[in-house]
Amino acid sequence: MLRRDHTGRNVGHTRTFLAVMLGCLLATAQTAEAQSDAKALIAKAYAQTKVAKTVDELTALVKLCEQAQQAGATQRESEYLTQLLGWAHNKRGEAISDQAIAALQAGDQEQAVALDAQARGDFERSVELAPGRWKSLHNRGVAYALIDKFVPAVQDFTAVIELKPDYVNAWFNRAEIRYELDQLDLAIEDYTEVIRQLPDDFGAHTGRGHANLRAGRLRVALSDYERAIQLDPASADALVNRGRVRQRLGMWEAAAGDFREAIERDSNSVAAYQAAAWLMVTCPDRRFRNEKLGLHAAKRAVELAGDGVTAQHLDTLAAALANAGDFAAAQGRLEQALQRTPAEERADLQQRLALYTAGQPFREQVQAEPPAASTILTSGSK
Repeated sequence: MLRRDHTGRNVGHTRTFLAVMLGCLLATAQTAEAQSDAKALIAKAYAQTKVAKTVDELTALVKLCEQAQQAGATQRESEYLTQLLGWAHNKRGEAISDQAIAALQAGDQEQAVALDAQARGDFERSVELAPGRWKSLHNRGVAYALIDKFVPAVQDFTAVIELKPDYVNAWFNRAEIRYELDQLDLAIEDYTEVIRQLPDDFGAHTGRGHANLRAGRLRVALSDYERAIQLDPASADALVNRGRVRQRLGMWEAAAGDFREAIERDSNSVAAYQAAAWLMVTCPDRRFRNEKLGLHAAKRAVELAGDGVTAQHLDTLAAALANAGDFAAAQGRLEQALQRTPAEERADLQQRLALYTAGQPFREQVQAEPPAASTILTSGSK
């Protein structure tokens, strides 16, 4: 029988045990050190939230949070860091959005688009990290709207309203997008809610007026525009809006007065010159037509619009030229307007082109009111 060296066997076992214990102690020490590092990073990140405002400062905050997550943060600390990261991404997105606005104001469209894309990425990341953060949802909705992703924008604004129904900007922005989607009744409901919360909101009265006007509810639209003028008597645009609906109602003199006053208040208002020109060259009542002044106003609108000239401006100039008897030039301008108009919206322009080709000017018609609108459309109006 082989002898077994119990002493040697026992010594070997003891050494193995000590090695395991030492490894555990080292791992515990490393974990404690990592957790200590995580706590220090979290404390530093929290302090940074008090002062971080610029994109660079907020980027540094994002990196701090990510480092803390990788430094052995506990589950509770990780949950806190996730929320903090969501906040940081949203704030950085807001800072980048401000840069995009500045770029746009400086005329750098390409840079503005690139910055908006960066901001949108931050807002999307913020929502991923903190789905219940209503500010992030709202900012993402705005970012989607900027690239014409209207359906997800409405979804985000709706989610904000569910989370924070007293945040009036979400109601207003949803109304604006619903108007773009031609969901006029829904847009009017949202504008009305804005007015309920903020009775003196100029934009909501104006927006609801636009929606009622597009829906053919002229008298209701007129009421909204008149309230907007009361709220901002210096606004040339408000006068133009009221003048346009008055014109469609056949209130020629009142409409002409609004356009004249709008030009007096803002001599560089493209909208005022265009609206005044349209009245002076298309009015069925010859007393309010003025061949010379109408053509001058139409040319002035195009001149002021510059690179931003639209189909509407060119359409008005064409009508002014036709009213002055220059039908060949009128056809040329209207063809330019057609090139800038989507195919599904060309019917009216094509009818006017046929008139000019036949040597006839265009004359506006008084628009009849549709049946009375439902009470929901006027609720909250003043």
